[in-house]
Amino acid sequence: MESLDQLYLDGACSIRKECLYLWFNQERLTVGVYREILKRWEELCTVTYRFKTAPEVSVLDTGGSMLNLRRDKFKGEELSPLSKWT
Repeated sequence: MESLDQLYLDGACSIRKECLYLWFNQERLTVGVYREILKRWEELCTVTYRFKTAPEVSVLDTGGSMLNLRRDKFKGEELSPLSKWT
């Protein structure tokens, strides 16, 4: 799933819910869909990129047509407020 690569590289991604319906052959997003996304995320981090664990993934629920995902930091990454950059 290309979106999970984007989540890995950029720390966040947005996926159109319509795409998820097609990918998982579902009419609505079920618990099984979310579990499968987490399973694939774990595999990407631990098998492909060889981390011991995968960072937690959070959903920003805007009530819109997108599933907005954000991951926690990997070891060595820094999270700082934007105001620090001004």
